[in-house]
Amino acid sequence: MLRERLPKAVGKLLSPEPPELVDGTFVDEELRAHLTDRIFKARTISGRVALLYCLIGHKSSPERRIAWQMLRYIMRILEQWEREHPDWTLLPAIIPFVFYHGEQEWQIPGEFLALVDAEEEWRPILLNFRWEC
Repeated sequence: MLRERLPKAVGKLLSPEPPELVDGTFVDEELRAHLTDRIFKARTISGRVALLYCLIGHKSSPERRIAWQMLRYIMRILEQWEREHPDWTLLPAIIPFVFYHGEQEWQIPGEFLALVDAEEEWRPILLNFRWEC
């Protein structure tokens, strides 16, 4: 199922071995009634580590601030990575994606910059990440 939902550019570079579920959650305790998450450690065909971060929404409608939540969770994942790999030289790729199954159609843009009020010309130098939904 993960490979079906990932962008084709990501899925085609994953090794054929199945991803490994990583213990833990990064969702804030007060949001756990509405969100859950799973993180999977996978390898690419060249042997790199990739973390597949699945945020699963149990909300009745799309959440506009999902990008803000994703950024916070990605930072927590990287902080945990740093604790477990104190001698790191490169960070792992984190591929975020959202599973939403509410009744209302999801129309929230799948990128962080949708939440940032900035000049269009600044976009190339601002933090951004995208995800599939």
